[in-house]
Amino acid sequence: MRAAILDQDGLRVREWPDPVPAPGEVLVAPTSAGVCGSDVHLVLDGTAQPAFRPIILGHEPAGRVVALGPGADGPPPGTRVAVIPIVSCGRCDRCRASRSTICRTRRCLGVDLHGCWADLVAVPARNLIVLPDTLSDALAAVATDCVATAYHAAITRGGVRRGTRVAVWGVGGLGLAAVAIANAHGATVVAIEGAAHMIAGDRND
Repeated sequence: MRAAILDQDGLRVREWPDPVPAPGEVLVAPTSAGVCGSDVHLVLDGTAQPAFRPIILGHEPAGRVVALGPGADGPPPGTRVAVIPIVSCGRCDRCRASRSTICRTRRCLGVDLHGCWADLVAVPARNLIVLPDTLSDALAAVATDCVATAYHAAITRGGVRRGTRVAVWGVGGLGLAAVAIANAHGATVVAIEGAAHMIAGDRND
């Protein structure tokens, strides 16, 4: 398969062996994938580092199920899915308390494990979310990371609701998602951005 590999020489697309799903895993063919800010740091400035190199980057995929690994309880081949990027153990005290995002052995696709910027990716069946026909692959790809992170911060942890007054510092991808989510929940939102390129944009029109 083709894959976007980050090695010692940088990021490049090259041929790579097809992944083989382990017990409990599902093979997915990504049709859309987001580019996270952490991917930019991994590739361009080195302020984030992967667990190993060479590694397939990408942790925001949506696509179709291709095959189920041994014992995998997942949707049948052909099903449209999004993938939760955090791979948790499901057994530690945090996972049992429904806090799997801070699992004691948490790993992330494209950072600690091979990711989704490839023709195929193997992921645990429990990490799949079956998509409704009304949601595009492109939107679904970013929903499990960018949108979910902002939702958790604003709604689950922040308690934003109708009538709440909210200030969002920084309007990159996560900030814009937080603005949209808070607004959809009836809050009054003020967005604050200090970076000139974010305020003015880079367009010439």
